[in-house]
This record gives sequence, structure tokens and C-alpha cells, in this order.
Amino acid sequence: MTTNSEAEPKTPEGWNKLGVKYLDSKEYDKAIDCFYNAIKLNDNYMQAHINRAKAYSEKGERDKAFECYEEATKVNPDHFGGWYGLGLEYLNRKKYDAAIQSLENAAELDPNSPMVWNNLGKVYGARKQYVKAIKTFEKQFV
Repeated sequence: MTTNSEAEPKTPEGWNKLGVKYLDSKEYDKAIDCFYNAIKLNDNYMQAHINRAKAYSEKGERDKAFECYEEATKVNPDHFGGWYGLGLEYLNRKKYDAAIQSLENAAELDPNSPMVWNNLGKVYGARKQYVKAIKTFEKQFV
């Protein structure tokens, strides 16, 4: 995982930081291993859950990304990132009712996030609920 001159991280934060470096350089398998190690040390370390899901998503393994986001919402149902990521995964699968529920959960946790309102508006647009889509899009500018 690391070069001989580097010591392996001892903390979840250290594993997560190393994972982000691998993720940024598109070394997805190494990144996923790092995030897994962070979670192993602290299952409640939410950023590692979210980053692992992102790594799977960027790697093209959307089913695994979905599972990671779903797991994150179970570990901490009050964490924005899990619900937001899960909502995007549902949106990509065209499961609009589930996308709305997940994105609304995210919006309750962070009502000032323009990303949530933007994607929720996309869901309503995809469902041809254009008036609701416009009103939802407008919330990102408030």
C-alpha cells in the first residue's frame, strides 16, 4: 500500500487522507483499501464511508457505490453525505421516488446546500413535474 519510506497510517484520519491521495490520482483500488482500513478502525468515521462510495462510483462500480452510501445512512442517519450520495445513485437508476426521499433527507440536514436543491429539481423535471422542479431549483439561490 505504501512505499518502504512511508509508514502505514495508524488512525482512521490518516488512512482516509492517504485514500484521498489515491482517489485524486485515480488509483481506485488503493483508495478503496485505505477507506476500508479507516472504517475498520472506526466504523463511525463517516468521511471514509462517503469517500469509499465515491471511489467505487468513479471506478464505475455503481452497485458497490450504492451499497456504501446505503451503509453510511445506516451507520449515521444524521449525516448529509450518505443521504445525498444515495439520492444521486437513485437518480442515476431512475428510481425517482427513492431519490426524492433520500435527497429530501439530505435537504433536512443541510437546507443551504445548493447541490441538493439542484438535484431534487432534476428529479422533479425527470418526472415531468415542471412547476415543482422550477420551485425546487429556485431554492438553491435563496
